[in-house]
Amino acid sequence: MRIKVIFTGGTIGSSVNEDAVISTDSATAGKLLLENYFNKSKSSVKKDVVFDVSEPYSCLSEDLTVDTWNTLIDALKEVPLQEYDGIIITHGTDTMAYTANLLSVLLCGVGVPVVLVGSNHVITDARANGNQNFSDAVNFIALNKCPGVYVIFSGQVYLGSRILQCRPFTDDYASVSGVDFGTMKNGDFKHTSGGFNPTPEQIRFLSGKNTPMINNFPHLVPGSVMMLHPYVGMDYRDLQPGPQVRAVLHGLYHSATACVGTDGPLATTSFLSLCTACKEKNIPLFIAPFKEAFLHDEAQYSTTNEMINNGVQMLCDMSMEMTYVKLLAAIALYPENKEEWAKFINKSIFFERLIEY
Repeated sequence: MRIKVIFTGGTIGSSVNEDAVISTDSATAGKLLLENYFNKSKSSVKKDVVFDVSEPYSCLSEDLTVDTWNTLIDALKEVPLQEYDGIIITHGTDTMAYTANLLSVLLCGVGVPVVLVGSNHVITDARANGNQNFSDAVNFIALNKCPGVYVIFSGQVYLGSRILQCRPFTDDYASVSGVDFGTMKNGDFKHTSGGFNPTPEQIRFLSGKNTPMINNFPHLVPGSVMMLHPYVGMDYRDLQPGPQVRAVLHGLYHSATACVGTDGPLATTSFLSLCTACKEKNIPLFIAPFKEAFLHDEAQYSTTNEMINNGVQMLCDMSMEMTYVKLLAAIALYPENKEEWAKFINKSIFFERLIEY
């Protein structure tokens, strides 16, 4: 069994220096990760595994940029997938959810499992889960043959298209549906049914129908998407899109609302002022996460209705992480055809939309 391992840095690819500072050290950490797998892992398949290793870049994941993603995309285009049973990408935890969502779109139909793994501490730390995450990823690839993009972390298996950003105090992840794809225990994968989860059979069927768009995918355009999250007192006077921005993605509160008042002090905190600025600059304005069911509900909040009446476009039933990367991808694919952007984003590619499959 051959597995391609792509090192990209992160805590799992770092070490602690004499000043107690964590920084990337892939040569040391990567070698140790593989040695720990062969010497300490209880994996039942390790005697049959051959790893081919590459490192297109190395950075702490908080330093990830759109240009860095382009480097990863270029590296994946060079991988002869027919020669491998799966791919493992080591990645920092801070932005792993964004990368997993992006690759879920670009690698739909890839035919083999692509698993992202990180670590909560450097792997020489006794508290680290990176060694176990890596071992679980190998077992998931070897024993399940479930194509597509996944994240494995602390015994949980997440669909890459549904994973949310890592929580700041517990250092764990969640799925947008509230239900993870499955679990790894003693090297075995157990699928979780319900919660809009597709079955492994549905995933295999979808993958067999598609060809990964990454093969002919152009580069993402840095700075093309401005993403905003609402908060109390948000002042739009300081949040105007610059000349490089092609589209604005604005988050919503859980009930698909945002401040739209126009009187008195609300004038500077109103979403409508952003609508006006985007219209003047001919910049599409999108809102998410938006439940498509709201469009068919007889009763809507007046604030939601006001946003819709002002011509914003709804991106439905996906996480903000997914809508952001799909908007970036849409701009790259259709740079001069803005009408295609929402169509592309609202189309389900790899089970990212929370609908019954």
